[in-house]
Amino acid sequence: MPGVSSESTLCRRCGKEKETPFHVIGSCSYNGLLINSRHHNTKHQLRQLLEKKGYHCYEEVFAVDCEGSRRFSDIIAFRDDDPRALIVDPTIRYETNDLDKASNVEYEKHQIYSKCVEYYNEKYFPIYGNKEYKVYGLLFGSRGTPSTSVINFFRTFQLDLKDLNDICLDILINSIHIIHHHIYGN
Repeated sequence: MPGVSSESTLCRRCGKEKETPFHVIGSCSYNGLLINSRHHNTKHQLRQLLEKKGYHCYEEVFAVDCEGSRRFSDIIAFRDDDPRALIVDPTIRYETNDLDKASNVEYEKHQIYSKCVEYYNEKYFPIYGNKEYKVYGLLFGSRGTPSTSVINFFRTFQLDLKDLNDICLDILINSIHIIHHHIYGN
């Protein structure tokens, strides 16, 4: 019966890891579709905000990096009057006391997507010309908290902070839905 404790601390759904909030809303295979949906919802909201600012945006853009690995960038955004092209990768992770988590996510995303710039330059040069690609790894907490990098991104691109509040609230609601599904789903 859901919610009733047993002798085991393993996840009641996948049985692979200890059942913790971190596991339930971040990595349990039972919740995989909902976890992906929460991420895609956040990505779509960010894309829409950039489009309102005049950016031409593409989602899930395929690339082969300089090492031959296949990659998909969440969002690539171009604006005719901006010499930059933005590679935006929102990430939702469980909040911890790790003060370096946001900078680690930024570094991780930069390491992955900076290797795709040559491919994207070739692909988009005929449409947008020569652009300087900049990677933005944006960390959101699974309980609806934006990192400093997210707030700075909103300020840099003059995105409305009210919209940031809406995105964070949606993340929290989706995380609660994941927990509910985990406990009471069939």
